[in-house]
Amino acid sequence: VSLFAPGEPVACAESEKAYAFPLPAARETFPPSHITPSGLSDYPPHLRVRYGEETETIRLGDSIPLNGDVAMDRAGSAIHTFLSVDNPTRPAEERDKTAAQILKNWDISALEPPCLVKVSDRLRAFLGKRYRGGFKLLHEWPVALKIGHQKATGWIDLLIETKEGYVIIDHKSFPGPMTEWSKKALQYRPQLALYKAAVEKALERPVLETLIHMPIAGAVLTLRDMPSG
Repeated sequence: VSLFAPGEPVACAESEKAYAFPLPAARETFPPSHITPSGLSDYPPHLRVRYGEETETIRLGDSIPLNGDVAMDRAGSAIHTFLSVDNPTRPAEERDKTAAQILKNWDISALEPPCLVKVSDRLRAFLGKRYRGGFKLLHEWPVALKIGHQKATGWIDLLIETKEGYVIIDHKSFPGPMTEWSKKALQYRPQLALYKAAVEKALERPVLETLIHMPIAGAVLTLRDMPSG
């Protein structure tokens, strides 16, 4: 039933109101919520740990020969795997068999099983001489760290526990010449700085050294802390 006569104008108060919506604020950008340490090309803004521009090179032996073309990412994974499971007290035949199976699993024919055993033996010999006070090997050690509004998670290839503190070792299967080793090692400073910060915060003990182990090149390179000031 209509309350108004036909043709009678009707005032609609609602239609006469003006609406004003606020202008959108400038869009604020944020960094990714999650950091993958191995993918870092620069230090995260809130990370205080820094390394300098110099490295020290320690030769472990001759380079490991590669027979033909090889996918270095798979070769690196095979070496990582063997180093994490190898037990030097086992008979040589068993170690060779384990190395052969790992190379087969990763479809690597450019490396011979004895080469993986050699890589493991000379790394252990180096550690034994460098840390004479005794040490414990912690392979594939997980770490997590909150940096500002970001969270980083990753795995340290080899964390060494000593009486005085910890040592971080990262395996990099770089086959390049010696003239490129230092430059290559310095590329991983953000990743390893994050690992160092995570270890020191979680375990409340110092990281004494940060080392990059190049098993194919036959070398270990040390990263030096940035001088204070």
